[in-house]
Amino acid sequence: MFKSITQKTHSVEVKNYINRFVVAYKKSAKNVIELASVIGESYANLDEESFKSFCKEIGYTTRSSYISKMKTIYTNLDRFQELKDALPGNYTTIYDLARMPIEQFNELVANGKVTSTMRAPKVVQEPNQNTPTKGIVVKVKWDAMSMMGLAALTRLLDGFDQQWGCTIEMPKGVVMTQVTCTQLNELDVALAANDSVEANAA
Repeated sequence: MFKSITQKTHSVEVKNYINRFVVAYKKSAKNVIELASVIGESYANLDEESFKSFCKEIGYTTRSSYISKMKTIYTNLDRFQELKDALPGNYTTIYDLARMPIEQFNELVANGKVTSTMRAPKVVQEPNQNTPTKGIVVKVKWDAMSMMGLAALTRLLDGFDQQWGCTIEMPKGVVMTQVTCTQLNELDVALAANDSVEANAA
């Protein structure tokens, strides 16, 4: 997923973050948390140029969705302290758990719905305090689309409404459970690879 680390000279601090990232780059909840910690700590402790260099060496840009999601997970690590063994290995699901309002998260935990096999939860969005509400609705339409195409579109639009203060209306009558966990994992790998291509082109 990440490109080969080059022989360029880096500070000891940047090399340390790169090495930790490589070791932790595996699909499990424990390693998702470790990856988020590496990225979050590097963002907090490195200067802008060093962080940019770190991201480039692991195959991403500083603005890639993967980096952004990992930073969100890192910011909300406290809520996962007692649940590490129960978390799913899918980083996008952990991201959804990290970004949802704490009240919704606590309710899921109390009801025993946070499990290693859980599907991505529907996040109850809080109003964006920085963007005036204008009643803008973005409607998604298509004549024909495969279930994997719909899943990819859903992933790409993840968080768009919250960021821009709008409402996204998806076509009705589509059952997302038709997409298996294996297919969603394959989709995550493909989207992460796309981020990597983005970084290489930058």
